[in-house]
Amino acid sequence: ARVLRAAAVGLVVLALAGPEVEGRSAGLDLWVLLDRSDSASAAVAEGLPEWARLLDGTRGRGDRVRWMSFGGAPQVQQDPLQERFEGGADASRLGLALRAVAASADPRRASRVLVLSDGYATDDVAGAAAALTEAEVAVDLRWVLPPDVPDVSVRRVVAPDRVAEGEALLVEAEVVGTHAGPVPYVLERDGQVIHEGTVTLVEGVGQVRLQDRPGTLGAHRYVLRLRPKQDGVPGNDAQERWVEVEGGPRLVLVTSYPEGPLQAALRKGGFTVEVLRPEEAGVGRLSGASAVILEDVPAHRVSRELLAALPFYVEEQGGGLWMVGGKFSFGSGGYFESPIDPLLPVSMELRQEHRKLAVALAVVLDRSGSMGAMAEGPGGVHTKMSLAADGAARAVELLGPQDQVAVLAVDSEPHVIVPRVAVSSARADIIATVRRIDSQGGGIYVYEGLKGAWDELKAAEVGQRHVILFSDAADSEEPGDYKALLRTMRAAGATVSVIGLGRPSDVDAQLLQDIADRGGGRIFFTEQASEVPALFAQETVTVARSAFLTDPAGVAEGAGWVELAPRPLEWLKVVDGYNLSYARPEAAVAARTQDETAA
Repeated sequence: ARVLRAAAVGLVVLALAGPEVEGRSAGLDLWVLLDRSDSASAAVAEGLPEWARLLDGTRGRGDRVRWMSFGGAPQVQQDPLQERFEGGADASRLGLALRAVAASADPRRASRVLVLSDGYATDDVAGAAAALTEAEVAVDLRWVLPPDVPDVSVRRVVAPDRVAEGEALLVEAEVVGTHAGPVPYVLERDGQVIHEGTVTLVEGVGQVRLQDRPGTLGAHRYVLRLRPKQDGVPGNDAQERWVEVEGGPRLVLVTSYPEGPLQAALRKGGFTVEVLRPEEAGVGRLSGASAVILEDVPAHRVSRELLAALPFYVEEQGGGLWMVGGKFSFGSGGYFESPIDPLLPVSMELRQEHRKLAVALAVVLDRSGSMGAMAEGPGGVHTKMSLAADGAARAVELLGPQDQVAVLAVDSEPHVIVPRVAVSSARADIIATVRRIDSQGGGIYVYEGLKGAWDELKAAEVGQRHVILFSDAADSEEPGDYKALLRTMRAAGATVSVIGLGRPSDVDAQLLQDIADRGGGRIFFTEQASEVPALFAQETVTVARSAFLTDPAGVAEGAGWVELAPRPLEWLKVVDGYNLSYARPEAAVAARTQDETAA
């Protein structure tokens, strides 16, 4: 440990003594990158107090030490000894952290990077080299070794890429460790334990060989996970392997109506149909499927991973996609600006001339300390706060001139950034103001945010009043008597939807889910801050710019049937309702309504 500390400080001394760059101010910005992933966090935490003291003692006049911790995402910190890291420990995205430095470095000063990590990066480090070279930022690497305690790890897992339906497969794994003896393990398939056993290490190496027969078509995730009594680096205790089970052509029907008439009609037509509820439909189900059918399921109930995978499945793999209409599909279902929006043959944004009700929208943004963390987004690396502000600005862009909007930023109290105002009066000014919102520290007091939003909306004389609450699923504090407040809002006809940054399993996710349920709105969870602007757009269009018409309408045949069937299709003479959407220029239109919209 003393050798490591001396070497690390030696690197800093050399960096601080580096040559000055002509045209830049004196002094050096030394960016210290701390690996907070599972495999390195213990060693980094142990050495950090002394590193901080030594770095402060060796800093010259004009020099600055900038701290950045990284794991799943990078986070700039003023005092890494006191501030909690919010970037996630299940990954070690060193490449993203290096790109964040390149984007944040002051071009007027010389910069250098010191990386303290165990070297197990989980993203593309080489890809950050060009950005660092362009910014003239040198990088020093110092591997931080874990404490000298017994450790075991899974070196590799081997299994076939593909097997036929009903075929058995062999899963092989190599386990290594610092000591001999037995090590307990489990083998999981798709998150379920299918085998428990013990592997014996001889001279630090052991082999596992297991047979399995997956029962369903599609891709299956096998994970060999060690459960040692003593473990130096918990982050290296598991490895995974994907295996595809191939069969004949089949259709994947994602539906809330497992006994509905559509699947019976498809099977009558000779198709093999796999029926899944939205929560069951994962990316692995696409493997071997001829087409995916979304039958009247809202976007917020379909996993973000599946929606993101569908464009590649359709455009590169030749799979089919069919959306079946209903009150929870197309624009009404929240698919506007979703990953599959470009795949659909219709435009879902309601035209201004077809809008009948004005909307008053209040956007409540979490600007607590965790929103200062960095994340990838359009055009590079941004703070989570700036991506949330972009989402609020996108919501304002999508509102009509007759609509009203209010924007609040919340930490321990609500701050009215934009008081309720008609969008027609100052759209550009509203957007510019919203984009300037930044993180101010502290936590988010959810009740105060909702109360502030209702104070803005309750006097609005419009057809619909709606709140979008954006909050950290792991840090939403002080719920207060939100249940009584939501009862009051619902009694007045207002609704509340929630965008939660995080996972449904996070500590405050259940609170956010309950707010959306009691508020009569929708709940969205995403771990990717870059998805937040699109979620704001989807929710805004669902509320303000979509329509499911319930007046009966006649149906007229169009010429596009020739691209869909070998002979003319027999259409219903009248439909009782439909999603109002508009055919895109390249779409084949097989039928239109015979009403004023001709949709």
